[in-house]
Amino acid sequence: MAGTYFDYVIVGASRAGVSCAEGIRSLDSSGSVLLISREKVLPYKRTKLSKELHNNYGDQDFLLHPPGWYEEQRITVYLGAEAVDLAPHIYTIFLADGRKIAYGRLCIASGASPLEIPDPAPVRYLREKSEGQSIFREARDWQRVCVVGNGIQGVELAEQFNLMGKEVDLTGPDSRPMASRVDPAMSKLIEQDLLDHGVHVRNRYTLNDTGDMDTWDGIVASVGINPAARWLNDSGIETLSGVVIDTRCRTSEAEIYAAGDIAEPVFPFTSGLWHSAEYQGFTAGINMAGGEAELEQKPFRLKLDLFDRHFYALWYNPALEADPGVESVKLRQDRDMEYCRIFHRGDDFVSALYCGDPSIGKTIITPLVRRGAAFREIVEGIEKRHAVRPV
Repeated sequence: MAGTYFDYVIVGASRAGVSCAEGIRSLDSSGSVLLISREKVLPYKRTKLSKELHNNYGDQDFLLHPPGWYEEQRITVYLGAEAVDLAPHIYTIFLADGRKIAYGRLCIASGASPLEIPDPAPVRYLREKSEGQSIFREARDWQRVCVVGNGIQGVELAEQFNLMGKEVDLTGPDSRPMASRVDPAMSKLIEQDLLDHGVHVRNRYTLNDTGDMDTWDGIVASVGINPAARWLNDSGIETLSGVVIDTRCRTSEAEIYAAGDIAEPVFPFTSGLWHSAEYQGFTAGINMAGGEAELEQKPFRLKLDLFDRHFYALWYNPALEADPGVESVKLRQDRDMEYCRIFHRGDDFVSALYCGDPSIGKTIITPLVRRGAAFREIVEGIEKRHAVRPV
């Protein structure tokens, strides 16, 4: 082995990478840990980027831990460092600046990069804090903005530009906003909220459908991500669209683990959400430090706070609508609950969609699902809070 040596090396310092370090330290308080970040700022909550754009944000905002935490935990952090190659046979990674880092065990948590759209006009993407800061500065001179992509980040960006006083067009190829995450009824509520606040919503729309590209002062796209795995091309690690992992977050190579957006579980598991990355990272860290932990299917929720409305989705998949074994119950509206739909297979809970009081998902639905409650118990818990009955 050559280069600086660490017992544990983690490539990537978003939620999965930091959670991996937390998992390691929960069992091993003395092993040397290196956390490598391509960004020049300390790890932060990435989901805040599209939720707080209109307020702008600084380098110290949304930090996952205070600056002193890493020193207290004896975790070395390399900022502005990028891994460009990996040699598993000599347990060494190579950085863009020429440094070689030898490791005992490695976690690949290098995340993902935005899918780019082919377009002659300048298109901005929001994946890192510096990109958000740059978009905020440029947007001062924008009057009309096009947001490309009608998933959750696109919806949040449309809201943010609206709050900045811009004229906003939200465009996307799907037939409705957040089509892969919520049902048609909830999509309609989301779309109506956007329309009520002056956002122009154009579904089933691509930029090539029109010749009025020059009418937008700025274009920001959020149409998906690609796992950031290119630096692993010559490593021999098994990949599909991402790095293949087992239930312990192990890859095909000895002493190498993966977690977060770059990881691809080859078993039923909810991925692509913040808490999912957190769970994967911590599980990887436990196993790297000699513990025993396996990934299980857990209820990771998706939430959207849009203007003055709160939307909550747990395990929804459009395929549920066509599953003959799955039924759903809708609860009547009341003042604090605009929409609630619970999916079930017999007495087993399957999925939940909710719009209304933010505490319902956090204090009733998610805890009951984690406890393994039957669907009727979950419905009764909501009914008691709202004094409503099934439709």
